[in-house]
Amino acid sequence: YELANGTSPDGSTRMPLSANIVNTMNNLVFNIFSVPSVNGYFLENSHGSFYWQNAGILGPVALTAAETANFYATHSDDNGDGTDEVDWESAAGNNYLLGLIATKTGYNFAQWDSNGDGSITQDELSIMLFGNHSHLNPAINNRNGANRPIGGTLTTVPVPGQNVTLRIKVATLDHRASFMTIAHELSHSLGTTDLYGPGNLSAGLTLMGATLYPVNDDRRTVHFDPWHKMRFGWVRPRIFTLGPGGVATVTAAQFEPVDTPVILYDPARGTSEYFMIEYRNSAPSGGGGHDADLRY
Repeated sequence: YELANGTSPDGSTRMPLSANIVNTMNNLVFNIFSVPSVNGYFLENSHGSFYWQNAGILGPVALTAAETANFYATHSDDNGDGTDEVDWESAAGNNYLLGLIATKTGYNFAQWDSNGDGSITQDELSIMLFGNHSHLNPAINNRNGANRPIGGTLTTVPVPGQNVTLRIKVATLDHRASFMTIAHELSHSLGTTDLYGPGNLSAGLTLMGATLYPVNDDRRTVHFDPWHKMRFGWVRPRIFTLGPGGVATVTAAQFEPVDTPVILYDPARGTSEYFMIEYRNSAPSGGGGHDADLRY
């Protein structure tokens, strides 16, 4: 979607939507033969067991000046902290955008209501919204290509004329967002957890670390962490106790074996505490090499 030309609430001038945005996003998200691509990234991390089906790329949908002003006026308290999130950071903003997109495109959302209950939920459809939020302003250049995270509150948008309601969390992204940010926000549709920690020390080590970079269209890539891969069922860790000695060979994460991580635990402390070991390097694999920018 393209917001009307003008000044954003922070005082900066909005950039126009990227040229050829539909072809760019189609290639970046779905083309497994392009590096990087979101589908290639998930195929490599899942050892070929998971990828995203293309349900359609809509737009670009142009918002009028009045619609843009209405969008920036939306707000909702989505995490219950007593402070409202605004525009693209809020569930209310996503509701407003999705309503406009559904109305202006006439897209058949109802086709994804696979159980016929009148609600389209996260297990039936995931949505990413790309818009021209980024700015060129030295005082706030850390927002160039930035995004805001997937909403903590479900969108609830009745689709006009289709007798279905969208009840999902939407990933709202800037059109110049980094590749890692796009994959990170989409992964929340699968139930991933942010692993920022104090000082963002996990950045550059896992997709679920901090992924905002002060440049447009950043294309660096690093794998998921083994904990998330294990939760998705993409890897099968080998489990050892810490007491006796032993030897285990750990293959680089981007290569074929799915039983590469090792879990070490102390029976005296129980199974809720453990070390997980994975071998990571930036050498190209037989696939797209989506761990190429691993930070040692």
